[in-house]
Amino acid sequence: MKQTFNKLLVLLVVVLATVSCCTKSDEDTITKSGEKVFMYFSKDMNLPAENDKYAAYFDFSDGMQHAYADEATKSVLKNMVQKITGNSDKFEMFSMQDDSIVSLPFKTTELYNSIIDASSYEHQNAPIEKTLKKIVEDGKNALLVTDFEEYTTDKRIQQQAFATQYFEKWLKGGKDITFFVTDFVEKGVTKHLYYIVFDDPSHNLLTMIEDGMKGSNPNYQRFLLSTNAYSFTTKYASATSGGTYHDQYGSDNVTAAIEDGNDESVYTTHSKDYKMEYYPFGGGSWADIVTNAKSLQEEGVDPKDKFTHLLSNLYADFSNQDSYIIDEVNIKVSDVQDDFDAFNNHRIAEQAEKPAKGEENDYYDAVGNLKPDFVYNSKPIKEIRDMLILNEDLFKGSMEKDPKNVMLAIDFDDKFDGSKANNNLLRVDIFIKDREPNIDNLASLFSWQGNENLMMAIKNTLQDLKTVENPVYTYFIKLI
Repeated sequence: MKQTFNKLLVLLVVVLATVSCCTKSDEDTITKSGEKVFMYFSKDMNLPAENDKYAAYFDFSDGMQHAYADEATKSVLKNMVQKITGNSDKFEMFSMQDDSIVSLPFKTTELYNSIIDASSYEHQNAPIEKTLKKIVEDGKNALLVTDFEEYTTDKRIQQQAFATQYFEKWLKGGKDITFFVTDFVEKGVTKHLYYIVFDDPSHNLLTMIEDGMKGSNPNYQRFLLSTNAYSFTTKYASATSGGTYHDQYGSDNVTAAIEDGNDESVYTTHSKDYKMEYYPFGGGSWADIVTNAKSLQEEGVDPKDKFTHLLSNLYADFSNQDSYIIDEVNIKVSDVQDDFDAFNNHRIAEQAEKPAKGEENDYYDAVGNLKPDFVYNSKPIKEIRDMLILNEDLFKGSMEKDPKNVMLAIDFDDKFDGSKANNNLLRVDIFIKDREPNIDNLASLFSWQGNENLMMAIKNTLQDLKTVENPVYTYFIKLI
């Protein structure tokens, strides 16, 4: 817990000048309510650590001579290797040959010549599974160049989907895998050469590989293996405003969300890792807010001032459906007040100065342990039904029109009048409710005569991870 907390404090330094990882006090160093909610939201996120050190693995088996016989493929390889060797200080380089993973400790020129020299590819049995195991265990972003032919001890192509467990472990860590697929012919059989990029959400390695491929004849197809290939943008009026209702003059006469940029104000973050927003509503009770909304839907209200959605102007890019075809998006509303309070109290206690040995203070006992009231144990979280809904018509209509620009909006459920609602902190998670593995094109990209192990591994991975329902976007709402 302490490691997670310290990591998050480092992240907040860029936006909060008063936060210091070196100074402790018995006062909360975080003043903005939105940043407190952000810390709470971030506590369970298993984000992969960004690393500017990479690994590259090259299949040196004799079959690769056929792959590189094509001039376009050879050109792509040369340009990509130029990019990698030009950044050799960031890479560990390996060849895969004779059932071994061999370090390539050459200087830049020697390394480049070794990789593109046809005589390097005269070995047998590139150990693909051993390499996948090493990539996943090391956790280092990596490039793997191979035809994905793994041989058994009796010299037959391995048909078992051995890559499944490694793909799944990589994806479960919040990362993804990009395949660049090139065709080649060996002894009359059309096969595939793969440039496989194991990367984290920063995609720094992927960008490097893409840059290296530029200028070549693009004779490859591309496939993204991911459980979260989605991005989001917002279209808000200003940096301090959010997605609540605003009339033609910019006023929120429904929720009265606080948008002044001060400590108790709307807070949004749209980084590649953290997709959350916090809304403090000052419009009275939930019943008052519902009444305000209905009054602005009545006949005679200027169309420019009509109330439409509680939260809107959020746009999703769902266009990349290499891995999954999205059928339905939904929301879940939860009361997280008790859990938030428990976490927040624990967070504040961890910042407090520990007393001298044998003494105690408000947070720590005489042994130096946190007192029971400040040890964080998650509290029950209650799902709230019949309050808010995702506007399905808006989602489906915009999805059909343009998957790159899908509009998402949160509305009141028709059954909700606000009479039984309290002012606790609410969490509203948008998640993919239904998606189907997109397996129709796998055979053409990942199998050929006598070799289906890669196709089956990707198919297994997509099917096994289909039901992962991590939120793709989160709102927090609090009446104040």
